Amino acid sequence: MKKTLRAVLMAGVAVGLAGCGSDEPTTTSQVKAEGETKEPIYQPHDWQPKTRDLDGFGREYTDAIKIVDGIYQARGTANAVMVETDEGNILIDTGLAGRPLQENTLADKLNRVNGKPFSHIVLTHAHADHYSGIKEFANDDTEVIVQREFLFNQQYLKDLIPHVMPKNKLFFPNDIPDLPDFGGLTTKLIQKAYPIVEPETVIDSEPYEFTTGGQKFVVYHTPGAEGYDNVSVWMPERKILFTGDVFGHMFGMWPNLTTIRGERARFTRPYVESLNLMLELEPEMIIPSHFYPVQGKEYIKETITRTRDAVQYVDDAVIEGMNAGKDVYTLMEEIKLPEELYLFEAHGKLSWGVKSIWEAYTGWFKMETANEMYSVPMQATYPELIELVGSTGPIINKAQSNLDSGELEKALYFIEMVEAVEPENAQNKKLKYDVLVAMKERANDINHYETMFLNDLVTRAKAAL
Repeated sequence: MKKTLRAVLMAGVAVGLAGCGSDEPTTTSQVKAEGETKEPIYQPHDWQPKTRDLDGFGREYTDAIKIVDGIYQARGTANAVMVETDEGNILIDTGLAGRPLQENTLADKLNRVNGKPFSHIVLTHAHADHYSGIKEFANDDTEVIVQREFLFNQQYLKDLIPHVMPKNKLFFPNDIPDLPDFGGLTTKLIQKAYPIVEPETVIDSEPYEFTTGGQKFVVYHTPGAEGYDNVSVWMPERKILFTGDVFGHMFGMWPNLTTIRGERARFTRPYVESLNLMLELEPEMIIPSHFYPVQGKEYIKETITRTRDAVQYVDDAVIEGMNAGKDVYTLMEEIKLPEELYLFEAHGKLSWGVKSIWEAYTGWFKMETANEMYSVPMQATYPELIELVGSTGPIINKAQSNLDSGELEKALYFIEMVEAVEPENAQNKKLKYDVLVAMKERANDINHYETMFLNDLVTRAKAAL
């Protein structure tokens, strides 16, 4: 393989090892058959996941799972999927790097199936949980295939590791080990050691076809819910589509168009085009890179159609609202999906999608005030505002009144005003804790990002009491 995967130090590998497959070593050489564990092979058609319900996904399986004849899945934070051919194995995504800190890695599980080398590796997009394990699978003869945008995305995400790694740790605590920081030195070492893939084949918008061992594969550029660089792999004779993260983390979810952990926006119209392509292909099975394979031609068609129509509906509603002169906060409150277009919100949220679509079209400047153009935030006025009021007492009373009436966001604004002037005010700190607990209860553990962020805020507010 023509590659220069830059030296991966132990610290660099440790960016995302935890939560990848089983923690227990195994000596078995058998591929686990269907039905031998409590975790299902395929996604239930009535699946309604809530946040962290699937924490530790795949750890029940100490071996690769046979999905259908010749196709195996090694489960982890993200999955690695292998297709057997007479001329070598095909791999779709690698999962997180597992070596040298883990036993029984995703690579170990798949290698026990037949021990053949990998002739092709398709990396569906430039998130580390999908490509950082590449050294465990590739050899000098492996053809690595990516979409052109992958090259830019892997670099900018590496450049931002000191900024995004603490956020990723908050939202995915089991996937990033606890490491001493040494004043930022650890993060800098990880950033320096992080792998950069130099692929043999880079595709643009045109499909890329190859045939190995008598089996045909078509790689399509399918911009999706996790980035513009997403590709999908189609096996036309078998009607099986490997979708990467085109649907996001879960099939049937509202897409996470902009993650609150911080990343580039994902755009609705290319996503709709990707969904239309998938409907044209008429897959009988899809195998995403997270969680379960999905079977059932009609169920797949119905869910993709509903996802497409829901995204298009919201995109149209945002544009209509913008043209009518409505502000983004009004649209976040007003736009709802009709019942027949319902998508669960375990990862993305519809209201966040409204804001993401707005900003993807027009950017950060909303022309509501001249101050948007300058560097002084509203918070800079808080001390002077409280000075005009005369004390923090009336502000705290107003925050309490808002909490009592269920206006949690307003209550938090007033609490933050007091916090800017009197950070150790005990009454205000207790009130902040109560508001955050109420927000957490309202969230009801449905959306992963909302729940994890509120959990962290509640924990810190409680520690400050």
